[in-house]
Amino acid sequence: MEMLPDPRSVTPYVNLHRTWVSLPQFRPSENVGIQANDVMWELDQDEVYQMIMDVNLTPKLPTAKTHPCIVVQAAWSPGGVLRNNRCALGVLSNFGAVSLHASNNMQWELYSDISRRWLEVNQAEWNKEKLVDDLRANFHTLKERVARIKTTSFCWSDLFLLDSTKFVLLITGQASGCILFWLLEVTGGPRVKPSLALTLDTDLKKISSLHWSRVGPNKGVLLAGDHSGRIRSYVLLVTREGLECEHRAEVWPHADRLTVSHIATLPSSCGAVFLAAKGTFLVALRLDNLGAVVTFTAQQVGNLNITGVCSLGDDVAMVVTHSSCFSEVTVHTTGSGEMTTSIRQLGTNKNLTHWAAIGLGISHNWAFCVVSYRLCKAYDHLIRREPGQIAFFKLPHRKDSFTILRDNPTEELTRYWDHVEVVRLQNISNGFVQGLEFATDHDDLEKYSPYQLRLAAVILKMFISLTDATENQDMMQLMKCRLRQMQLHVFVMYLCGRIRQLVDRWRSDLPLSPSDLDSLGLSRLWLRGSAARRDLTGEKMSALIEGTLGLPQVPGETQEEFCHICRRDILYNSLHFQANI
Repeated sequence: MEMLPDPRSVTPYVNLHRTWVSLPQFRPSENVGIQANDVMWELDQDEVYQMIMDVNLTPKLPTAKTHPCIVVQAAWSPGGVLRNNRCALGVLSNFGAVSLHASNNMQWELYSDISRRWLEVNQAEWNKEKLVDDLRANFHTLKERVARIKTTSFCWSDLFLLDSTKFVLLITGQASGCILFWLLEVTGGPRVKPSLALTLDTDLKKISSLHWSRVGPNKGVLLAGDHSGRIRSYVLLVTREGLECEHRAEVWPHADRLTVSHIATLPSSCGAVFLAAKGTFLVALRLDNLGAVVTFTAQQVGNLNITGVCSLGDDVAMVVTHSSCFSEVTVHTTGSGEMTTSIRQLGTNKNLTHWAAIGLGISHNWAFCVVSYRLCKAYDHLIRREPGQIAFFKLPHRKDSFTILRDNPTEELTRYWDHVEVVRLQNISNGFVQGLEFATDHDDLEKYSPYQLRLAAVILKMFISLTDATENQDMMQLMKCRLRQMQLHVFVMYLCGRIRQLVDRWRSDLPLSPSDLDSLGLSRLWLRGSAARRDLTGEKMSALIEGTLGLPQVPGETQEEFCHICRRDILYNSLHFQANI
């Protein structure tokens, strides 16, 4: 599911849709130079069973079904990797293959295949090696090669800007313990070719979790955990010469056989705290500038493995276990610098007695959380399982969403889309529109600030869509007229700001592209000839329009627009603009 602003609209509009991502049926282990079918006949029974149990070593048998391709991890890239400030989706399959996907016209397309690139790098080295005639020795070579190319975890870094070049790092952890850093330059094109920036060989085995945290403009800390329970930290620096690892440190050296399933960053007033989920235990760690542990504390949460960890703000995190037990964990720091934790159980209005939670996510502004779960009920020696579902829960003890939107200091509505969605859902369930008084408080729309006007238009549009038009037709007609006036105000303010921005760029001797010149000229034509100058008679709007039209002309901007059919000039006198909000 992807929730994003509509790039065709100049005003905030959130579009939620669900699409399927088709994964490439690519198994990297089939192209390592050694076939499993060739070596299995020289192995004993235990080794053959070991091959069959491993999806990447399973031989192709004529009477056996092949393993299906299953998604084991998915993560969004930072915003801005794709055009229109959108994100790429990284997907890891059970075959150990990582691929990047992007949405194009409501269809998901393959953006880049990272595993194929890594396989090509290794094949160039393997072609130089000569295999021995001993098939048993080749079996060990097969396992080493598969472990090297099989990806078991990945994560994204933040966006970096170095010498006017914007790029992001995709970090993958291999079954052999190797960590790869792939550099993806942000070009805005439909495809990108990743380049391998750095390869780190570690003593970890089968990396199970990776987490990136930025600690400076060109510096970050990577935490890696493996299936044996160990955690390592790596301080990395981005320079013009490339990517280099400055420091390595042991964060959790104990191989306690508690797999590190999740690592998250928890903001704190005393410095960032890292949370690591190991089985039923949650470990809180504070690191120094070199990635070494300053202090830590461990606490058992629930009676089954932790399946999700998310931050709820400073020193507070939300944890969910496999038994669908929700907990709020608070990390306390004493005067001496030591840490302690306190746990509070959270209840839900949904009965999850026989449901197993398998994932947790929280919206950007902590308006609601998303839990993926499935039925998991035991019957004697059998366990009944059903396909997974997704549930949205409003977080308790949080400020009202409409109050947050009304008192928003940033005055950016698109960054608070989750609170807008919560208000919409509350209006549907409660039967009345929250904030309608705010949207109809002033008859004179110029008394609203630009942000308040956008918010009022959103609330008013909710009211119109949720109200039966046949009940009070006169009132509905009045509200629709008020909404059109609000939309016209919002669009004209945006248009004037865009014109002034382009003119200021020209005054600063910055180049304007042909599309910028067309946008500037056509915006002036619409503003000069449309009905906006007649309808918006307020003192502020009239001054804004006349001041914008009085800006100097830019050489090369479009002076007139013709119809592509009749080739005549387009007239705007009778046109009214209606924007989507």
